[in-house]
Amino acid sequence: MKIAVRKNNLGGQILYRSLVPPKKTTSVPCIAKCTTITRLNVIILGFPKTISAIKGHPLYVLRRHILKYEIIWPEDIEPLGQIEIKKKGQQTFEDIFPRSAIKKLHTRGTWLQKAKVVKPAEVPIKMVSSWMQNKKAGVDPDAKNSGLFGEWQTAPYEPAIAENGKVPRNNFGNVDLYQECMLPIGCVWINDLDDFAVVGRVCRKLDIDAAKAVTGFDGQRGFPTTEGYVVCQEFEVRRKFL
Repeated sequence: MKIAVRKNNLGGQILYRSLVPPKKTTSVPCIAKCTTITRLNVIILGFPKTISAIKGHPLYVLRRHILKYEIIWPEDIEPLGQIEIKKKGQQTFEDIFPRSAIKKLHTRGTWLQKAKVVKPAEVPIKMVSSWMQNKKAGVDPDAKNSGLFGEWQTAPYEPAIAENGKVPRNNFGNVDLYQECMLPIGCVWINDLDDFAVVGRVCRKLDIDAAKAVTGFDGQRGFPTTEGYVVCQEFEVRRKFL
């Protein structure tokens, strides 16, 4: 919890608690508690009166302030209230939502880096433009061809199982190892012996199946980064030859 100080219209100071969303998935009781506290703040303090006051507010948010990789979820969530907007003599109203309703979205690749995979049959909840993908595809930079998914559309990554001395690989012949829990069952990760880039050659010489471990992604270049090799456990005893 953080304690924030805001001035009301009368010039006095009011102390109120601003909720900081937890990193992990919020439990149902916590959501109910947060919603109750938020509504109490509405009753005591009222809503901010201007768009600029709501922007970045610890409790409230407008749809116009939702970032590229965010969404208000669930879609049918009821707004807490509305703010009056006057523009060119016309009066309109815009819904105000609890900031706790903002959910982070990611692409399939980014979720994979978090050791999560998008469930089968799930469709993107939002489409955005990706300059990297559009550049590779040779299409308009603003084309919205990148699908985003919410955490509720994902499942924990289940590592493959090594069989017959062969390391399970991805479609590019490497091993996705963004998190240690993604290491294939029956394999070991050799990441401390490749200072001179000789592990791959020695493994081939000893007839040891080895695959590069993909541990990150270079956003500037648009390519994955690798560190070390993955081999089956039965070949770990040969580390002394590497």
